[in-house]
Formats: sequence, structure tokens, C-alpha cells
Amino acid sequence: MMSYAYLSVLYPENREIRDYAEKVCRWWTQNVPDDGVAYWDFDAPQEADTPKDTSATSIACYALLTLATVLDDRQAARYINARLETPSKPSVVTMSRSCRGARQKRPLVPSRPQC
Repeated sequence: MMSYAYLSVLYPENREIRDYAEKVCRWWTQNVPDDGVAYWDFDAPQEADTPKDTSATSIACYALLTLATVLDDRQAARYINARLETPSKPSVVTMSRSCRGARQKRPLVPSRPQC
């Protein structure tokens, strides 16, 4: 998921990569549990004691935000809102504010290398 979102930024002219990135991100947003945190396995029984995978969820959120940078505002809002409407919203906002500091001037994704 992250690799396709990243490649969509590096090669915005390649519509095939972007379409596939959107397809994968759309699948995620349609299948992630209501609390926004993925189970350790999407095929695992979804019970109260089923372990969650916060690591994969954070990578997926980054992929959604990365993909949003190459989409028009309406399309981008779908992926941005998918992550900001979860109950974990205060944690996400707090974490992003605490990470701004010295990294504030860095782009979300590095620019394409010039050959």
C-alpha cells in the first residue's frame, strides 16, 4: 500500500500506478474496523480479544496521506477524512503536533531524483 502511494508521488504521470494505489487504499478504508485500527490479520475472527496491529495501521495512515498529495481536493479528502474520523483522532493530532519541530520544512515525500 505504502509503496504504491509513494510511487504515485514520484511518478504522477503514471496513471496506472495511481489507480492501483487508490484501489488498495480504498480496500483498506472499506475493510478496517470501525475504530480505525486493523486486526493483526484481516481474516482473523473479529472478537474483543483479537489482537490489533497499530504498526500496520500507522503505515496505512501514512500511505493514505501520501496518496492524498497527488489527488484533487475532493478525492484527497476521502482518504484524509477516513483517518481523522476515527476515535483515535486526539492521539493522531497530538502526535503530529509533537513531530513538527525540525522536520516541519521537509516534504511529505522526497521529490523525484533528477537524472
